[in-house]
Amino acid sequence: MQAPASPPPPISTGDGAPASRRRVLDFDPKRDGFAFTNAFVWTDHDLDFLTEQLQPLLVGAGGMLGGLTGQLLGRRPVLGSLVAGTGGAVAARWLGRALVERVARQWSSFGLCGGMALAAVERWPLKAGLPTAKLERERVRALLRRRQARTLRAAWQPFLRYWLGVRLRPDGVPYAPYGDDLLAAYRAIRQRIDGGRPVVIGLVGDAPDVFTQHQVACFGYADHEGVAGGTLLVYAPTSPGEVTPVTVEAFGSHPRRCFVSTDIETGPRGNGTYFVSQRHNHLSTLFVVDA
Repeated sequence: MQAPASPPPPISTGDGAPASRRRVLDFDPKRDGFAFTNAFVWTDHDLDFLTEQLQPLLVGAGGMLGGLTGQLLGRRPVLGSLVAGTGGAVAARWLGRALVERVARQWSSFGLCGGMALAAVERWPLKAGLPTAKLERERVRALLRRRQARTLRAAWQPFLRYWLGVRLRPDGVPYAPYGDDLLAAYRAIRQRIDGGRPVVIGLVGDAPDVFTQHQVACFGYADHEGVAGGTLLVYAPTSPGEVTPVTVEAFGSHPRRCFVSTDIETGPRGNGTYFVSQRHNHLSTLFVVDA
């Protein structure tokens, strides 16, 4: 079924917000964002860090292997206990790095969008040192990896929940049924901006690959007159130096649905993959990343 060009009329605000409500912080992506784009090629340091972050999962998998081996050697109690007790760590060391590298290198490059967004938010307003835009990619790469890990720990559950929801929705339903969540996120973002701080937000679409979702830093908003939603101004690490708008609105009822459009280049790519969404300049929903 062909998706409609525009959504049904949005619902009224219902929260008493003035139609002209607007706030933009003095965050300039040309100065306060990174000058390089969010595209990295794997290095040994990246793979080592990823292996370290996945170590608990790898040890758990290794523990199952060790336990199985211990059961097979159960007729020799001492040896069986030794194998079962050390199998997780041994298997994790043996399999971990090689397995992580094999999986990771299925992607020729990767992104650290969450790390870049969070680092930019943390450094603003600049009190010492070079402006964020003057920082060199390789000098801050380790910092970006650590900040990326923080955002993913905070965001992986909502990312997965929303992404699965839009991937599993019935054919012919182009708008995600998360309108209430979207409006709650918009109000939370507005509150953070009113409090004088930029905020990291997760952008969710219906791309087949969950790893192609995105994170940005929001530093301003403008309510839409008489409807629930507005325009967010963001720094997107995929577009260095640019102020990028993201429009959010909700419509309908039982459940309310999301309409989210953006100037971020989402949608199909020339190599047959997708970025965030299967439609150009479209998102399914967004949420606050409390990293």
